Amino acid sequence: MFTTKERTKMALQKSEQDIIINAPWGKIMDIPGNGLSDHLPPGVKYTVFDLIPAIHNVVEHFKWDRFIYIGHSLGTVIDPIPLYETRSPSQFQSWYKAYYREYYDAARYKIFTNGKENAPKYTIEEVYIRPETKDDNTNTIFP
Repeated sequence: MFTTKERTKMALQKSEQDIIINAPWGKIMDIPGNGLSDHLPPGVKYTVFDLIPAIHNVVEHFKWDRFIYIGHSLGTVIDPIPLYETRSPSQFQSWYKAYYREYYDAARYKIFTNGKENAPKYTIEEVYIRPETKDDNTNTIFP
């Protein structure tokens, strides 16, 4: 399995014209999982921190010393500048593990990555009639 960085580099080499569009004011890129770009590997969450390497790889590919980042929709919350300035690779690795520990717990990870055909199945009654799991503060039912 390839890392996000390796996949982005391969995608740039394979079909730069598909994910990078030349515009009069600069270049436009599709972030992974959007437009014509490849998706992230199964099991990798689509979070701000998982999409930053794609932007970093584009910056490295074009050998930019400076760039202006403008995002739309999900791209607006990515804002890579604070991440470039505040997280060294060693800090990022420990932070990521701490932040996503629950997600990568073996049992929960299997639920998220085992495919919809193996996902838990619930009847309408199980979803709506389970008072023992109702959170009175939010009126949310937890399976």
